[in-house]
Amino acid sequence: MKIRALARKDIKAMSKLLAYRHQLERSVYNSLNVLFEDEKKIEPLISSFFDEKLSISIGAFEGEELLGFISSTIKTDTLFGRCAWVKYDGLALAEAVDPSLYRDLYAHIAEKWLELGCLKHFVIIPAGQIFIKILKNLNCNQLIVPKIGLSDGMIHQLHSKHKKK
Repeated sequence: MKIRALARKDIKAMSKLLAYRHQLERSVYNSLNVLFEDEKKIEPLISSFFDEKLSISIGAFEGEELLGFISSTIKTDTLFGRCAWVKYDGLALAEAVDPSLYRDLYAHIAEKWLELGCLKHFVIIPAGQIFIKILKNLNCNQLIVPKIGLSDGMIHQLHSKHKKK
């Protein structure tokens, strides 16, 4: 396996992987738009990665076959400083590829981020794949996700405490 920078010539292969990932996601979240399972419709989206001024896209290859990729954009923000963003559509793996490949890709791209002065990064991951894996590993047919998170609970508790005073 070889990890290298991606270029416009890789757009078709990247689109194919992202379309496959979207198909998996839609099997969990059927409200997702079926449109993004069409590789041709995804190509302009993938092409936009290469239009960004400061973007890095890397992929893992077995011979000429793209196994997976991560694409990121470098941004400077007043709140976060210089950081790397991997959007939801900025990562995908081929069918039957071990998800640990993300770890290898991440390690490789993180070096590039550091070289560009990015001390923080944000990755929006496809949660559907995580839920599918949990359901399969636990032999469940249903997963209940609370609508109230930790921060919501803390605010509710503080509000209740203040309201009593």
